[in-house]
Amino acid sequence: MQSTMTSILIIDDNEDMLTMLAIRLRGRGYKVTAREKFEALEKEVTIIAPDLILIDKSLGWANGCDLCRQLRRFPQFTGTIILIFSAYDITAAEVELAGADGYFEKPFGMHAFIEKIESHLAI
Repeated sequence: MQSTMTSILIIDDNEDMLTMLAIRLRGRGYKVTAREKFEALEKEVTIIAPDLILIDKSLGWANGCDLCRQLRRFPQFTGTIILIFSAYDITAAEVELAGADGYFEKPFGMHAFIEKIESHLAI
């Protein structure tokens, strides 16, 4: 069980997915912020100050890989763990070019999902 001090930001335009992931992660003791969209990306993510960011690749308002690249341009997010998830084709090369630390494909089992997150957080 993780301390509530570890903060995770989930970015997905699917409200049901956001809710499901947030409930599971909060149940593991994480501080979770779930967002469908941002008005001012750098400012809002800086305020949230996540240790790990989960980004859906296919957002209705943006490409998750592009969003990852944007975040990596800001010095305060160069060390933040970013994972991309997708129900569509995604490759390791695409994730690497985006600057993400890893990815997983939907649908995914919750056990595998939690394991992947905790392995990146070195728990």
